[in-house]
Amino acid sequence: GVPLVVSEADLPMLAGIEVDYVRDGLNRMFRFRNPNAREICGCGESFAL
Repeated sequence: GVPLVVSEADLPMLAGIEVDYVRDGLNRMFRFRNPNAREICGCGESFAL
């Protein structure tokens, strides 16, 4: 596991979010899944709650 540090004030905005560490060929990245997102941009980089 990887520890994540989040301020207590921001914690409610992260409720329900799943964070995965993904290896795809030579790429390594964190993938965030947010079931609370209403809108997601086409590239997947931003969302609205």
